[in-house]
Amino acid sequence: MAALAACASIGASTDVARGSELGAAAPLTLPPVAATSREPETPRWIVGARPGRATAALARRYGGRPLGSGAYALPRTHARAFAGRLGEAGALVYAEPDSVASAALAPPPDPLSGRARWRDAVVDPVLDPPAVTAQSPLLGLIDSALDLSHPEFQGASVRRLRQTAVRDFGGTATASVAAAPANGVGILGIWPGMRVANSPLPGATGISCSQVTRAIRDAVAAGAAVIAMGYGFEPTQDEAGSACFSQYVALQEAVRKGILPVASAGITTSQGTELDEPASLPHVVSVAAVDASLQPASFMLADPTIDLAAPGVGVVAAVPVGFDRDGTADGYRAISGTALPSSMAAAAAAWLRAVEPSLSTDQIAAKLRGGARDLAGPGHDDLTGYGFLRLAEALAADPPEADPREPNEDIGWVSGRHLRPAQRSVRLGGRVQAITATLDGYDDPHDVYPVRVGARDVMRISLRRHEGVIGLGAYDQSAADIQDRRRRLARLGARAAKTESLQVRNPRSRARTVYVHVYGVRERGARYTLRLARR
Repeated sequence: MAALAACASIGASTDVARGSELGAAAPLTLPPVAATSREPETPRWIVGARPGRATAALARRYGGRPLGSGAYALPRTHARAFAGRLGEAGALVYAEPDSVASAALAPPPDPLSGRARWRDAVVDPVLDPPAVTAQSPLLGLIDSALDLSHPEFQGASVRRLRQTAVRDFGGTATASVAAAPANGVGILGIWPGMRVANSPLPGATGISCSQVTRAIRDAVAAGAAVIAMGYGFEPTQDEAGSACFSQYVALQEAVRKGILPVASAGITTSQGTELDEPASLPHVVSVAAVDASLQPASFMLADPTIDLAAPGVGVVAAVPVGFDRDGTADGYRAISGTALPSSMAAAAAAWLRAVEPSLSTDQIAAKLRGGARDLAGPGHDDLTGYGFLRLAEALAADPPEADPREPNEDIGWVSGRHLRPAQRSVRLGGRVQAITATLDGYDDPHDVYPVRVGARDVMRISLRRHEGVIGLGAYDQSAADIQDRRRRLARLGARAAKTESLQVRNPRSRARTVYVHVYGVRERGARYTLRLARR
């Protein structure tokens, strides 16, 4: 089939095709000048800025508390003025309310008298866990403060990154199902005795966007190889938006550093509230709950972003004695929810990393999915993902080729606007540059590549589709995100044709950066090769 070609010049906007590109721009939401009676006031705000001394000084003036990478939490009453000053200086990147999340633990069921055999369902008892050393992969556990005095953790490699009161059972329970050691007490975790750093949240309710952002960055700074998140935000009304953009930035920073995020899949709480983010964000492994019969838990939300399922109904876990209200105050109780399954999957991911440390985050995620046991027929389903977590099968699964240059879902992630430093540009020189990569309609729907085009050069972009329906576009270096159609240079709509190409001309006397955008539709397993060359 003949290649379809299109040509445009840098600095001009040519709308070759129209349609949704499934992108998400950074939010610029500020408090209204006058609050209405219908609006529940958010007391704090988060404003993201270009880092620098002047920004830091300005933030201090407005009472901003640094969250890292140019993000500041500050009182609602100061947010608009602070953002205005940043805008005047050209340093404003995003703004959002410091929204509130809730823990992903469902209300506990009636007490169970027996001891659930959930670990044997995930980990074949004949598997020998890796030896735990000071260099073993660290699990960063983003949950409420765990009870270090619990007998379950005596002799364990478990610590808290901040000193805070134990206010509920969540952190203790999730740490125990991941890491409870073989010490003759209580239960065994997925990887007994594994290294855990608990980055504590204040409790099961009232968790703010700024608190989870800080907790994630603390876990990254502590050296976590995998991050487990046992909470969820309510989805935004805007499908392209994020309930906590600063959290999104922190997780993308973690992925860039080679850290795998794992989160509790969305649930419906006892109040009827739906929780789904961060599980629905790109590159986050989302884990659902099933019962002892491997049926989806009654509180689960059907969601195409779910990757795996693991035990999450009546799971016996360690809890602080003060929260052990099942009639036997022995420090253990049966718990239901998605925080425990996500902690199990995170521990399994850390085990995989210990065995194969050279694997990338997307390869580890692929091995977890590839080893899962189908529960609802071949392939993916919206309640249990690719199936039930099985560690032995995941260890044996062949990893795909690593997906290069991730995270690169939008221009802001590669240009230096959201993640610093900016991603290194592709240099054309005198040879063809080839990139083979994958897309996933939910975990990785976009790939953006910065390409340096010389003065008065013409770049030819060729797309070969190996699998899936894939589209191609190009943006000028002044574009902030893939929603900026005015700065889009060219676009070929998503289709299944094997090979297509377009050309982009730089008529200027200086080299320019072009952002090449490859995107898929809502399907899984798309794969392509991109070839970039001077014409």
